Amino acid sequence: SGDRREPPTEDPVMSLIIATGSNLGDSFETLRLAQEKLDSFFAPIAASRVYKSSAVDYESQPDFLNQVLEYSLPSML
Repeated sequence: SGDRREPPTEDPVMSLIIATGSNLGDSFETLRLAQEKLDSFFAPIAASRVYKSSAVDYESQPDFLNQVLEYSLPSML
């Protein structure tokens, strides 16, 4: 008599994940404007903090600011 789990009664919840980044001009403002624009199209769930990272491969350029945004998937019906 093993443990049997009942199948989920609801569809799994999926979300839209978007990674943003900038290393030119006012990068923090660019990320803010990108989030503001995306928020006007999708329902926001969460936003990561802004991370600073060094450029990879093309190293003679400014550091990047990066952020990950999570949104509810729009209904397709």
